[in-house]
Amino acid sequence: MGGALPLLRDVILTRDFVTADRAAAGAAKRLAQAVIDGAGGEEKLAAHLSTVANSIVLKLNGFYQQAAPTYTETVSDQVFAPVRLNSRTIESNRFGPFSARASYDGWTKSLHSLNWFDSTPERGLANVLDADADVELWARIQRGDINITTDAGSNYNPDFFVRGTDGTNYLLEMKADNKIGTPDVQSRKKAAEDWARFVTDHGDLGTWRYVLVAENVMKTARTFAAVLQQAGA
Repeated sequence: MGGALPLLRDVILTRDFVTADRAAAGAAKRLAQAVIDGAGGEEKLAAHLSTVANSIVLKLNGFYQQAAPTYTETVSDQVFAPVRLNSRTIESNRFGPFSARASYDGWTKSLHSLNWFDSTPERGLANVLDADADVELWARIQRGDINITTDAGSNYNPDFFVRGTDGTNYLLEMKADNKIGTPDVQSRKKAAEDWARFVTDHGDLGTWRYVLVAENVMKTARTFAAVLQQAGA
């Protein structure tokens, strides 16, 4: 394979401090592509390729020298619990008055027959996901299903898992409008975005994206694409 992309990717991967694994290869390819896109494409970059490669080496060396100690992370595949214990009243009307004490059934694309929610917008998002042709399946994430470690060392579980018909995997978190910008929510957002990039770069588990959704999005969004667009994804 010729061109700027493999050359810049290999420049990154041949640094002594870059680990020789699939995650590093995926990250190097993503970084190289970002450099090419930033330059306006391979044609505009061609005349300056050697200079750009040297600049990347200098930047990487500088980042490495200033970087804090790092820890090895691993990726493993596990499935959601097939059955969830339910002590809530089962409600078949998913569009009526909302109750946090009810379990709602009648889903067609959910991994689980019963789902419960913390708010009306959360249930509204589930209804949108269940009816959308671009959604293959979804799940309401419960504690322990997916654990993401934040900088503070706490475990974080987003609200929803969604797999699109294009194979993309999404983690969705819904928050009240006045909490979107709080340090705690933004810290979790950063941790989840880092998690999604790491799992994607691993290469065996598909493409992952994290999306933070404000509750007001559900006032107008009627499709999954509209939810993503209004959330800025």
